Amino acid sequence: MRVQVAIIACLLLPSEGSGQHHGTTRPFVVRSAAGRAATERESEVLRATYQRFLDAIHSRDTVAMRAMMVPSYNALMAGDSLIEHLDRHSRLRALTADTDRITQLVARTCRYWVYPESAVGHCSVDERGTFSGVTGHWFVPVMTFFVHVEDGSWRVASGMTGEPQRVPD
Repeated sequence: MRVQVAIIACLLLPSEGSGQHHGTTRPFVVRSAAGRAATERESEVLRATYQRFLDAIHSRDTVAMRAMMVPSYNALMAGDSLIEHLDRHSRLRALTADTDRITQLVARTCRYWVYPESAVGHCSVDERGTFSGVTGHWFVPVMTFFVHVEDGSWRVASGMTGEPQRVPD
């Protein structure tokens, strides 16, 4: 089964005076959504983090993959006509059960935006292999969400893939 990842994450911080507002509960909101384009160094670090994540998928290295995922990682996995919600544990289990044969998984043409404790990346992933019995080459647009953790590293919180574009032979 060819699997596409569609992952959704929300990073919310309490707003000033959150709680009761005019007799109703106010939702938590992000105080500042001021993002900026990543510096060259930040882009290199985020791209390397994402490539290590792709390498773990390619090699089915669940130990490395788990180390790069936040505990609250959630995914919507879409493949064929099926959409399935997976938490981190289920995602890792699905990876080991997958019978597709990936021969290449490389992040290309990435752009990143950095926020106070998070980052968003848009990449085109160069993917080759056999999926659901079909061997080929695809470019897959991917959006990945990262969070900055206490040790100074970045972890994958979630991501979303677009429609794979088949590359002619």
